[in-house]
Amino acid sequence: MLYGTSKIYAFVDESGSSGWDLDNPDVGSHFIVSAIIVEEDQLQELRSKLETIKQEFFPHSEMKSSALGNDIDRRKRLLAKCFNLPFYIYTCIVDKANIRHWPGMEYKKTFYKHINKQLYNALKTSYPKLTICADQMGTESFMESFALYIENNTERDLFAETDFGFEDSKNEIIIQLADIVSGSLRREFDRTMPQPPFNFTRMFKRKILLADHFPYAWQDYINPNPEERKEFDNDISRICLEQATAFLEKHADDTDAEDRARVITLRFLLSQMVNNPTDYIRTRDILKHLESFDLDMWSMQGFRNKVIAKMRDEDVLITSSPHGYKIPTSEAELYSFIDHGNSIAVPMLSRLVKCRDIIRQKTVGKVDLFNRNEYTNLRKYMEAQEE
Repeated sequence: MLYGTSKIYAFVDESGSSGWDLDNPDVGSHFIVSAIIVEEDQLQELRSKLETIKQEFFPHSEMKSSALGNDIDRRKRLLAKCFNLPFYIYTCIVDKANIRHWPGMEYKKTFYKHINKQLYNALKTSYPKLTICADQMGTESFMESFALYIENNTERDLFAETDFGFEDSKNEIIIQLADIVSGSLRREFDRTMPQPPFNFTRMFKRKILLADHFPYAWQDYINPNPEERKEFDNDISRICLEQATAFLEKHADDTDAEDRARVITLRFLLSQMVNNPTDYIRTRDILKHLESFDLDMWSMQGFRNKVIAKMRDEDVLITSSPHGYKIPTSEAELYSFIDHGNSIAVPMLSRLVKCRDIIRQKTVGKVDLFNRNEYTNLRKYMEAQEE
């Protein structure tokens, strides 16, 4: 896992075009940027094992998603060889159809700026100190725009150990892996790609630290299978997604450890909402996910109080059950959450009232346990119930 004092490296490459002829396969409906996340002390091992894989699949050239093309079996076999290697994935999946009418999007500079912000905020929140390596032979204008964006937005005192550099992918095999990851994701999401689609996110679920869908167009991304659809509610999903998105926008620039933990947790829950909308995420799996971002200070109770509860206090709708946490996608999940709270809160409040009433009665009104200032809200709530 990516924790401790080891320096983090992000090897970035992209797939797609900034053009707007969305039905043209050479342009495409999506623009994908992916980062291969690696600890410094695992770089040598990863490069060595990737070289072995390259000799099997690309003995005379660099590994390229475009060279794999429509050969899905070969793509799957290559990726299966990579699955247990020491790296993780961050990806930003841009659906151009949902932003084409945004002001200024006809200009490449504006298009890149929006993606730069998304990518920068994700990496900055996750890894305050890292080295970013990008393919200088790819869509160079995008990578150059990203380098300039980092330079203009980085606070030097906080990011003194953050570096950005270009590498020729021919000389950096981890960038070749980023190329294949971005290309494979584009085959999954881009509507111009040949069928059948390639479900990379399902195959690499345990490797993907975060899949950022930009913008959060719930109706395009949240697509439960037929067995799950009967429980799925479009309106509930939209409302809950809007609440989560508002929180992320508000806290995008936060750097405090607790704030980072909330943002990363919520992004993780949203990623699950997109890919497996009816599944809960266990608390221990979220804690392991936070460890990947050097946030391993949480007990389960501390996580509930400092992360989940604080987000709920800011109007983020998160349901919980014995199976874990999730962003709600149905009324049934909301009622399950209310039922759970009702089974705990109402009996507890009843016990508090009984305790207060017994003491108040036996002391002939001299001691009212609800009269302290710190219990003002509790007292007002109880008085409202008595009216």
